[in-house]
Amino acid sequence: MPFDLSAAAAEKRTADGPVEEYTFTFGGQDFTLPGTTDLVFLDEVNSRPVTALKQLLGPEQWERLASCGEHFAVDTMALLVNDWLKAVSGSSPGKSQD
Repeated sequence: MPFDLSAAAAEKRTADGPVEEYTFTFGGQDFTLPGTTDLVFLDEVNSRPVTALKQLLGPEQWERLASCGEHFAVDTMALLVNDWLKAVSGSSPGKSQD
């Protein structure tokens, strides 16, 4: 019998509980990212990370992030994306789950 990936994914989501949204604070302001992602986004975040983050945040939040007065550096973005992916998938990108 073949591995039923759909059933296994549904079981994992049920066991872990859904992450409806991910909230982070930067520059004294709160921002929210969606609680799910897909392979299209993962490809985008690897090839065009700023564009991907802009899409996730939307125009209003992106403008607030860009103008909050705190420098949003490359390493800051990496911290955010890694923590967000860990929260929505249960693991960090590039690392296997044991």
